This record gives sequence, C-alpha cells and structure tokens, in this order.
Amino acid sequence: MRAPETIGDVGVVKKPRVLGASVTSESASAPAAATPTRVTPRPRPVARRSSAPVDNARLAAAIVPPDVAGTSALMVTFANNSARLTEASQTAINSFAVGLQSVDELTGGGNRFRIEGHTDASGADEFNQQLSEQRAQAVVDALVAYGIPAERFEVVGKGEAEPLEGRRGNDPLNRRVVAVVLD
Repeated sequence: MRAPETIGDVGVVKKPRVLGASVTSESASAPAAATPTRVTPRPRPVARRSSAPVDNARLAAAIVPPDVAGTSALMVTFANNSARLTEASQTAINSFAVGLQSVDELTGGGNRFRIEGHTDASGADEFNQQLSEQRAQAVVDALVAYGIPAERFEVVGKGEAEPLEGRRGNDPLNRRVVAVVLD
C-alpha cells in the first residue's frame, strides 16, 4: 500500500519516507538522492617503539649533514657587527630545536653540543672574539627558550680564526654560528 503524498512548506510535493516501521513526510519511495559524503582524513600511522636497542650515535648523525663531519645541521648567519638573530636565524634555530627534540624522544636525549660563534675578518681581533661569543650565546639562549636544557651546550667564540673553507676572510658567511656534536 502506498503512502499518500504531502505538500511541504514551500509547495513542493514530497513523498513519504519510511524509517523502520514508521512513515514520515520526506521522500523515500523515490530513488535516494546522492548526498555529499564527508571525507574524513586518515589517521597518521603511529610509530611503534621497537624493543631493539637504539643507536644514539646513528640517530644523532641523522641531523648532521654528510659534508660537515662532526657539525650538526645548524648554521646561523648574522649581519655585520651584530649578534642579533634575524628571522631566518630564528627559523634555522627552530628547525634545529625541533630536530633535537625528535631525536631526544627516540633516544632518551642527552647529546651535548659545542655552539661555536664566528666572525668575518673585518674588525679588531678582541672585538671579533667578543662578538663571536655573543653570537654563540644568542643561539644558546634561543635554544633554551625552545626548552632545550642549557647544560647541553658549551659556548665557544672563535673570532675570525676559522673562516669557512674556500671563503675569503671578509665573506659574510663567515659571520656564523654552528653546532658541533660533542657526544
């Protein structure tokens, strides 16, 4: 037996819809209209912890570029005569801190780093030494602000003594801070 049709609020004829054993005044005898399906994002795979021992040195090496043995993936440059962190420097420090925290989660943490400040060859030796120390300390302060314990860092100023290989002494890339893995 067919249910009677009804007129909806806007004058459209609606066919009754059967829900279970009851009859409602919405369309059911007509073919079901395609309703948009809601796409739910797939959950990301969860990393499973292995019971195998973790090779801390290998994981720490994951953040070390292959062409700079012993140096981590942190290279922060500065403006002339400045120890002030730029926006690009902040981005590099943030990436390094995130990488460190990820390695720490996997390994239990603890690697120590020597944060080395450098200058270019312009300026007096004493001024450059102080500036290189200030640069290294500025980077350590930023890393500590990201939650990395200060005890993990040794601050060293190198002044203008170690320009980058293949660069002139006054090259702007020599105004830098790098992190060297200690253990």
